[in-house]
Amino acid sequence: MWFKNLHIYDFVDEFDFNIEQLETNLQHMHFKPCASILPMSSGWKAPIGDDEESPLIHSANGLMLICLRIEEKLLPATVIRDHLHEKVIKLQADQGRKISSKEKLALKDEIYSTLLPRAFSKNTEILAIIDPENQRLIIDVSSRTKAEDFINFLRKTLGSLPVALVETVSPGRLMTKWLKEQQTPRNFSIAESCMLVDSKLEGSTVRCSKQDLLTPNIQAFLADGMVVSQIQLQWKEHLQLTLKDDFSVSGIKYTDAVQDLAADIHTENKEQQLDASFFIMSQTLQEFLVDLLEVFQKSEKAED
Repeated sequence: MWFKNLHIYDFVDEFDFNIEQLETNLQHMHFKPCASILPMSSGWKAPIGDDEESPLIHSANGLMLICLRIEEKLLPATVIRDHLHEKVIKLQADQGRKISSKEKLALKDEIYSTLLPRAFSKNTEILAIIDPENQRLIIDVSSRTKAEDFINFLRKTLGSLPVALVETVSPGRLMTKWLKEQQTPRNFSIAESCMLVDSKLEGSTVRCSKQDLLTPNIQAFLADGMVVSQIQLQWKEHLQLTLKDDFSVSGIKYTDAVQDLAADIHTENKEQQLDASFFIMSQTLQEFLVDLLEVFQKSEKAED
């Protein structure tokens, strides 16, 4: 329930945030377990609650929480390759001839279809927040590619999803400025990890972990033309996180002070505890995003 990553999108055109209609649309693509003959299955599941009647949209703090479940069959290429090799060896011995490339492709497809029903499954759940008031979509997923896959599936579900990455000043340039000048905006401070890249020499990277980033050694790298690709930051006494140059956030850690707020809310079951956690987590992230976007969008307007 506690988001570890943030990919932030803005709604850039009119969109109907009616929760009843959105719930209906999601129900049309409710998750169904993957059939034995299919490699994967995707669909929406209740973010809180395991009952069939649990809503696919959980509402709190004026936000809507949704969850995409993906089931993928695990069939490693090495397994298929080993089976194919054995099959080819046997056929060549039985028939006294070399098996052609075309025949090998057909055998590979046959082996894949045979093994697929016996393959193990991997289940992944992706949470996202729809924020109607700020007209924003926030996805908790590790990579931009996966975030785009999520958006494509949501767009397929709803028929339309007019979103685009939030517009900001260049994050890399601003983070480099913070490290060079050893100053950060209000409520932010530099933590102990960063990654620097050479702006002229592709592939040249310096990774720093659990170090004082305000030392002369780091300043020397910056003086040589390296720029910040990602940096670990502390926000107030609430969050520690890594901000990247594509304006995504990863590795979010909530301090005990934040998590204790959720733990202190009296609950009677697992669902109520998850609801309390979402309430506190989403409120914290909303306040964090106000500060973060103010810094990067205010800087953008200043440059204009």
